[in-house]
Order: sequence, then structure tokens, then C-alpha cells
Amino acid sequence: MRDIISESIKNLRREGLRTFLTLIGIVIGIAAIVSLLSLGDGLNQAVVKQFESFGTNMMFVAAGSMQNVQSGNVLNFSDSDLRYLENHPEIEEVIEEYNGAVKVDFGNESKNYMLVSTNNEGLDMFQGEDYFDLVEGRLVNKSDSTSVIITENLAKDFKREISLRKQISLNGELFKVVGIIKPSNSFMASADKMVLLPLEGYKKIIPNATPVDMILKVKDVDKINDVADEIKEHFEDKYGEKSVMVMTADQLLEQASSILGIITFFLVGVSAISLIVGGVGIMNAMITSVMERTKEIGTYKALGASDTKILTIILIEAGLIGAVGGIIGTGLGLFIAILISIIAKFSNFPLEISLGFEIILFGILFSMIVGMISGFYPALKAAKMDAVEAIRFE
Repeated sequence: MRDIISESIKNLRREGLRTFLTLIGIVIGIAAIVSLLSLGDGLNQAVVKQFESFGTNMMFVAAGSMQNVQSGNVLNFSDSDLRYLENHPEIEEVIEEYNGAVKVDFGNESKNYMLVSTNNEGLDMFQGEDYFDLVEGRLVNKSDSTSVIITENLAKDFKREISLRKQISLNGELFKVVGIIKPSNSFMASADKMVLLPLEGYKKIIPNATPVDMILKVKDVDKINDVADEIKEHFEDKYGEKSVMVMTADQLLEQASSILGIITFFLVGVSAISLIVGGVGIMNAMITSVMERTKEIGTYKALGASDTKILTIILIEAGLIGAVGGIIGTGLGLFIAILISIIAKFSNFPLEISLGFEIILFGILFSMIVGMISGFYPALKAAKMDAVEAIRFE
């Protein structure tokens, strides 16, 4: 076997330029697949980590489109709805989330941004979790009725940068900036330009505001599915079928992971097209090589080389092309993934990558298998050559 491998390597070196050109398709295909798998797996791990930080005893309630009213109407949670949830015997805590559009005036400029708020329980949760990094100042507290925190990108969005203790106008109401933050995880990356303030201040700007969604903390995690079904049934009886969406943290995680898996699978499938092109390139190169070495193969067979040995030499050559292409492509793919991750972090979209050994092993073995499959036909053709006709081939 050592002699066969040595012979295969010698043949590849002899066809150096052709071997190099054949590698390109494999390298590109494997690099694309490995980088996408690394990024997809890293993103999935980040999503899992974020949901785990919520806890398995959390569920989410959001308004859905109502089927029993005109299309486009959305349920507005009433005070009685909030009281129902707050007084439910199995619910420990209700976190209300509010958001809307706001006009921010500072200096001689006026721009529209997202305004975000939550009730006191929500402030405690958001301050306790790793959603934001505090750049300057402090976070808002329950008693801050005229104070806000803003994101770093919003502060820099004005010609004269907004700094701490400056006053800004929100829909005509004056507020003091007490803190500047930036998103610290991928869930909050889309909110890189927003104003956050306590609920009392929010209702000064939008008096009749209702929560867009709520996070419920259940006392007994073993009863969470029953509680979710009960709440969904209550709102659907009151407002109509599919008036709300009620999902537990585990259900949301499963759904998010499924969506990420489908997207990753699709992108990897598209990238595999270049790998198929690379496989066709290996097949063409091996067929050309076999034709050019017809006399040589005939001489081997005349000297006693078996069909199996000839088949093995050509297969190993194709497999080596695939393996080398896989090694280079895997290295390039990991480099691309790391580069994308770094760029994402600089763009305030924290994106981790997975450098798992299984991804590296998959990239190399998969490309080797593609190479050997692509080289099987040329190898079989070489093995079936008649020794006399091969030696007489011109």
C-alpha cells in the first residue's frame, strides 16, 4: 500500500499545474460549506445560550392578527388582561414590553427612532441580564420619570454628539440622558439606535400605550405547558381564534433552532454546487490523466500489475486531490468565518463561530470522498484497459 500511495503522489506532482487547477473547485466548495457550518452552529449556540438565560419557566405572550375582525387589526391588551395575568395563581411575574416610534430633537436636528420601555419587573430583568454594555453613565431605575438611556449609535447619529446629562426632546417632552449603552448580544443588535426609559416616562409620550408583548414567569416549570394552554384559551375565548401567540421558552428555542437549521441547510446546499463542479473537475482531470498515461498503464499491466492495483492508484490520486483541497478549503473556510465574526462585532452584531473538531473532520473527509467518487469512473476505465492495446496506443 505504501508503494501505491507513493506512486499516486509522484503522478500528482508530475501533473502539478493540472492538479492545482483541479483543486480550486474543491477548495471553494469546502471553504463555503465549512464557513457556513461554523457560523450557523455558532449562531445556534448563541440563540440557545440566550434562551437559557431566560430560564425554562418563562413564556411569551404576543398579540396576533385576529380572524374575527377586519384584516390588519391587532389585539391591544387591556388593563383587565394585565390584571388577569398578574392575578393568575400559577404566574409569579408579568413583564410588559412596550415599543413605538418617537421623534428625537437635539440641537437643530430632528430624527425618528424606536422608543422602548418596560414595567418595573422588566427593568429588574433587563438590568440583571447581559443585554447591553454600559458605555457611560448609569441605567435607568423605577423612579426616573424624566431620564432616559440611549444607544451609542443614536448618540453619534447627530452632528453634535449627544453626551451624558444633555437634554433631548421626545415628541416635545424633555428628558435628560443618564446613560449610553450598546447592544451586547445578537438578540438586541437590531436595536442599535433606540431610546429606553421607564414606563412612567413612556406614558408621558404615548399616554394610551399598551404592551406589544409580555414575558411571564411561571411558578412551577412542570405546569408551564398547561398554563400556556389555559392563557391561550382565555384570550381566544375573549378576542377570537389566533388573537394571541403564547409560547414557552422551550417552544421558541425549538422554533428558532429549526429555522436556523433550515437556513443553514439551504445555504450549504447552494455552496455544494461549487463542490459538484470541483468533483466534475477531478473526474475530467483523471480521465485526461488516464488517457495521457495509457502506455504507462499498459506497461504496468504487462509487468504484472493487477486491475485492482491500477484501480487503487487512480482512486488514491483522486482522493488525495480531494483531501488536499479539503484541508486547504477547511482552513480557508474557518478563516472566512472568523473574519465575518470580527466584522460583525465591529458592526455591533456579536456573532460567535463554532470551531468544532467535527466540522474540520467533516470538511476533509467529505472532500476526500467527493474526490474518490469523482475518480472512480476514470480508475475503472484504466483498470479495464487491455495491456497490449494500451502499449500500442498513440
